Amino acid sequence: MHLKHLYVLILQHGFVPNSFGCGVSVLLVKDKMGNLNDVDNYRGITLSPIISNLFEMSVLEICNDIFSTDSLQFGFKTGTSCADAIFTLKTTDQYFTDEGSSVSIASLGISKAFDRVHHFKLYNSLLSAGITIVIVDVLFNWYSKLSFGSRPSDHYFHSVCLSVCLFVCAEFFSAVFDPISIKLGHMLYVWV
Repeated sequence: MHLKHLYVLILQHGFVPNSFGCGVSVLLVKDKMGNLNDVDNYRGITLSPIISNLFEMSVLEICNDIFSTDSLQFGFKTGTSCADAIFTLKTTDQYFTDEGSSVSIASLGISKAFDRVHHFKLYNSLLSAGITIVIVDVLFNWYSKLSFGSRPSDHYFHSVCLSVCLFVCAEFFSAVFDPISIKLGHMLYVWV
């Protein structure tokens, strides 16, 4: 009940507590059998306060009907994976080669894009997608307070591995890339 009142006040005033923007960045080893001295073998995640995570889930629930993505977008989307993209690619290729056509495939790698979202581009994309100004104002206030610390043992790798640490959920991120996938839809049939 108290959290509900807090979240209503946040939405009414467009202001989040400063602690919503605090996080601790932790490095995870991708391949424990791999080279532990290789910076590419690490992935950074940010642990944020549970109250802010619950608020984010509430905002996503409010905006759930607005977040629709292209059916051929597989990246940064709940319920899809690389396996879905590979299956779609293989069956599309098989169909056209069985029909006697040649197939040309191009891919666009955006694996690091999630770490480099421009916040103002995100806000504009969310507004264009139909997210209310109230939510975008809250996100603006929230993201202006982002800061993170790291464990001392991870200090070296953080300076090398992490370009930017954002608390941007995949649904918000996909709002930036869905218009791009629609524009490219005539050229690319599978957006991964």
